[in-house]
Amino acid sequence: MSLALLVTQARNELVRRVVAVDPPKNFGRPRSLTTTQTLDKIMYICRTGCQWSQLPTEGMVSYKTVYHRFNLWSKHRVFEDAFYNLARLYTTQTKLPLVVDTTSVKNVFGRQVCGRNHADRARKATKVSLLADSSGTPLTLAFHACNKNDCTTFRHLLDTAARKLPSIHEHGAVYADKGYDSATNRAVCNRHNLLPCIPRRGTIEGWSSVRYVVEVVFARMDRFRRVIMRYDASICSFKAFNFITCLALFR
Repeated sequence: MSLALLVTQARNELVRRVVAVDPPKNFGRPRSLTTTQTLDKIMYICRTGCQWSQLPTEGMVSYKTVYHRFNLWSKHRVFEDAFYNLARLYTTQTKLPLVVDTTSVKNVFGRQVCGRNHADRARKATKVSLLADSSGTPLTLAFHACNKNDCTTFRHLLDTAARKLPSIHEHGAVYADKGYDSATNRAVCNRHNLLPCIPRRGTIEGWSSVRYVVEVVFARMDRFRRVIMRYDASICSFKAFNFITCLALFR
């Protein structure tokens, strides 16, 4: 597993953000791993889902070195900023309709942003809301406790997208399923100059051929084993792995 998974812009943006947050020092013992090598190890964890202690390392390098640097970068939102910088560049060039949906991620050790999932015998889980365009490119992520209804997560997701991606209002329309049917959500779409293509409850949905794209994005994300089950106690680390996954899926 290597940074070849990432497009050139994503790789360069990640390295630039890391160097800005954690620059190499001119004193003390030289680092055993370069920035690129450390990112390779993090990508390996994200893709395979293995434990940190099982991370393959060369020579005298400890997995704790990679773990501590990952935590530092996550707290400084390196992966989040790199993803949104790339998404911002993408949205200035491409104006396709938007699709939105959520998925519930089972929780093992998570302590923050967890709620009981009524569809899984009330076990605690984290809900991930995704905004993508109709070509299957992820644009925005939002995280909520699983006991929060999809209908109430929509406003947070669109407001986050408008804050991170100033040109989001130029995409024309947003497609969602019946779970998002509410007057509040339609008003939120209008406020962001987006046409709400949300079917009314009790009616036949007519946009399945467009909306299914977001399900494809979730399926592609599931190939990265670290995001289909939450092992991270802090939401910061879990977010970081999700943004790494979306960077790897960027087209």
